[in-house]
Amino acid sequence: MRPTRRRSSPLTDLLASLIGSRRARAGAGILALLVIAALLAPVVSPGDPARITDAPAAAPSPAHWL
Repeated sequence: MRPTRRRSSPLTDLLASLIGSRRARAGAGILALLVIAALLAPVVSPGDPARITDAPAAAPSPAHWL
């Protein structure tokens, strides 16, 4: 009697091929860096983005063209 071979699922096959792919690992690394940067954003820039400093309605000047 032969032992029965267990069939792998499509998800397992996909994960195995992604782990073996150099491009997939590079993409996962870049994605991980972006997620870490997004999670650390409040630590890096703790200021309130809604608070505007200086004169927001000032006319253009040679120092600030736009």
